[in-house]
Amino acid sequence: MNMNKDELLDLALFKYGIISPVLHDNIGGQNKYFKLSAQKTYDVPHLGKKKYTLSTFKHWLRNYRKWGLEGVTTKIRSDKGKSNKITGIVITEINSILENPFIKSSAQVYKFLIKNGCIAPEDFSEQTLRKFIRENKLLDKSCEVQPRKKFEMEHINQLWMSDFTEIRILTHTGKKTRRVWLCVIIDDFSRVIVGYNWDFNENISSLIKTLKSAVLRFGIPQRFFCDNGSAFKSTAFSFIAARLNIALIHSKPYDAPSRGLVERFNQTMKNSFLPLLYNKNLSLNELDILFSSWLENEYHKSIHKGINNTPLNKYLDDIKNVPLNKLPDNKIEEYFYTSAQRSVNNDSTIAFNNQLYEVDPKYIGEKISLRYNLSTPDVLFLVNPDSSLTKLAKCNPTKNAHPPHISISYSKLLKDNKEDK
Repeated sequence: MNMNKDELLDLALFKYGIISPVLHDNIGGQNKYFKLSAQKTYDVPHLGKKKYTLSTFKHWLRNYRKWGLEGVTTKIRSDKGKSNKITGIVITEINSILENPFIKSSAQVYKFLIKNGCIAPEDFSEQTLRKFIRENKLLDKSCEVQPRKKFEMEHINQLWMSDFTEIRILTHTGKKTRRVWLCVIIDDFSRVIVGYNWDFNENISSLIKTLKSAVLRFGIPQRFFCDNGSAFKSTAFSFIAARLNIALIHSKPYDAPSRGLVERFNQTMKNSFLPLLYNKNLSLNELDILFSSWLENEYHKSIHKGINNTPLNKYLDDIKNVPLNKLPDNKIEEYFYTSAQRSVNNDSTIAFNNQLYEVDPKYIGEKISLRYNLSTPDVLFLVNPDSSLTKLAKCNPTKNAHPPHISISYSKLLKDNKEDK
């Protein structure tokens, strides 16, 4: 199956999403995690439903550790997980046999296939059938509910948790309210709020701004735990996490208790901070200033029951034990850009965010890769074939309608001709 660059990138991010929970795991749980993963059927981008083996997951992990995201950006056979011997009528017969509630093993299915005359022993072995049934999860038992265990990291920046929460603020002389969203990131070990952002929308832009400010101030975390919201599951966010080598971990759908730490902070914020907003008519900037003051002077300096210490002291006490993985200021933008694709129109333009940009005519009819920062989405760059970037100019139709015109001055030509003579 031939795939373009975008489809290969989707596959790479899918692989990264599976291996990321073990990238920084030093407790020896890698095999257990991959064995459980091998029992699942995945909806693979552009390939459909598929299963993978433990060795395949380990192969992805080795390649990522050696080459980064490029190590898992490879083509995958579209027939992997399928059997060339077990097809068509045989599969139909297997499904029919498995409808019998007393069929509990691959050996039983194999015997019935031979007994019914569907196959001969030389067609394929019982081991081949067992592998087919296992990979397609045809005999799996229902999953048991696993007990939840309390967990806590040993040091700062080993695990950050993030979430969005909603509040309402007065916006028009105390008569109307408007919904605003707080995106927050909390360090599991210290309970310090490493990043936050207020916005009128719960979106990827707010999330990336929050992570960017957190990384600038506190360094890069090893793991990032979040829910399955559209911002957290976006390709743009996954791409940034992969560039920063952050293991991105998503909680199970509707499993809020697993994110209890950040949920408790949101409740603390609503109980302690929101009362300070009573009867105040605030802009987003004024809300940000008030929240920052409350965060630094109250929350970070108050005793947290979960750690029997203040978040600030807990963080400062451990910082000498953990070197911060910080990015140079001049490199930060390289990690937080967002990618996009556009097709070039016949007039050498592309449309992006309701704006037209001019592109070299040689790209007419082609799909080009773009880079931009969410903080300045109107500043757009073209990715050249050699991976270098070219800044694109906004299209000016009026200027293009009146290009510079150089006319011929006949009087000057006559004058020059006389002088030459």
